[in-house]
Amino acid sequence: MRYRDRTEIVRQILIVSNGYIDITKTKLMYKAYLGSSQLNEYVRMLPENELLRYDFVTRTFKTTQKGLQFLNLCTEIDELLMEEEEEQDEAQIWVQNER
Repeated sequence: MRYRDRTEIVRQILIVSNGYIDITKTKLMYKAYLGSSQLNEYVRMLPENELLRYDFVTRTFKTTQKGLQFLNLCTEIDELLMEEEEEQDEAQIWVQNER
C-alpha cells in the first residue's frame, strides 16, 4: 500500500464510518487499512473534533454532519486540483505542438 497523508486517512475513516450501519472498531481498522495503534490515534482525535461519533451502547462509529461537510470540502478541493492539472496538461501539449 502506498503512503497516505493524515487527510487521506481521515477521509477513509469518515467514508467507511458513513457507509456502514454497524462499523465497529475492528471493522473500521480493516476497512480503512489501518493498524490498531494508528486507528487508536484517529478514534481519539476525530470525536474530539466532532467529525466522528462513537455510540457507547452499540460500540459503533458514525460520521457526523461536520464529518460529512469535511468530506464534501475534500471532494471539492480534489476537483479543483484535477481541473488545474488538466489545464496544465493541455498547455504542455499545446507547447509541444508549437515546436
